[in-house]
Amino acid sequence: MPSRALLTLALAATLAGCAADFVPGSVIVDRRVLALVASPPELDGTDPGATTTVAAVEAAPSPPPALAAEHVLERRWTFCPFSTGAATGYACAVPACEVALAPGPDGAVTLAPVALAAACLAGGVGLPPDLGGGAGALPATVEVLVRYRLVDRHAPATGPALPEVVLREAVQRIPVWTTTPTAALNTAPAFADPAVTLGGAPAVACPDTSEAGLAACPASATLAPGLPLRLVAAVTPGSFESYPAADRTVTENVSLSFFTTAGRFTEERGAPPPPAAGQAAAPSTDTLLEHLEVPPGTTAALLWVVARDLRGGQVVAGPFKIDVAP
Repeated sequence: MPSRALLTLALAATLAGCAADFVPGSVIVDRRVLALVASPPELDGTDPGATTTVAAVEAAPSPPPALAAEHVLERRWTFCPFSTGAATGYACAVPACEVALAPGPDGAVTLAPVALAAACLAGGVGLPPDLGGGAGALPATVEVLVRYRLVDRHAPATGPALPEVVLREAVQRIPVWTTTPTAALNTAPAFADPAVTLGGAPAVACPDTSEAGLAACPASATLAPGLPLRLVAAVTPGSFESYPAADRTVTENVSLSFFTTAGRFTEERGAPPPPAAGQAAAPSTDTLLEHLEVPPGTTAALLWVVARDLRGGQVVAGPFKIDVAP
């Protein structure tokens, strides 16, 4: 039988081979939904007309992956007032209450969750039993759900269509107070100005994210072999909000995630520390982008930074364009 040492070496070799083929989640190689940004991310449900707007922030290489002939990419939104939770992929607890949402000209959706939930209940649908309280009572807050799907739909000129394929799916959970809020409603984090510096210089986001717009966007920095590019992202001090938790008040954390279409980050995430009393500088965190595993022929890359307060508030900075040296 092989010795324990030989088994250990064999396992190490196998893991090393897997690591070489592994693409980190921070590297964008196909279409991705980076975030669903809700404005505001929390609502006072005692106002039946309270609305929130949810926008999807997508990322993809430039140019993006092409669809096969006779295929179209559709973006679909739905709303559900009662989810079954993470274990089931946030499926709608009452399928009859899941309704399609129509996006506006900018692709975002604006909805009044309380009115939509009331319309569902008015149709004779009862509350899911796990919402508790008895006699139809609701907890102080409930989380409604907005779902976003990127769908590959086969649309042949003639003949039968192939089944649709969901390329990407994302959900945004929105807390809604069913009683008068006992604390200030959550707001999303905000980036400082500048939001990102690359190699010590302020980075300028590309305002037009169409293929032509990205091609024309000027680069904010250059990534070269052997010369890691330092990326610093900063958020405003006001991004760190306090809120009640059980019998105490806590300050939320802000998590930053970095994304690129080429190269490798030394750190894919960061967490800027809450500002000290009287601190003037914006809290920041940094990482290095290295010229590693860059596909041959790559001349440019796109970067994004996502800030999350871990309570539903999130915001995206970018894309920022950089030149990539051979």
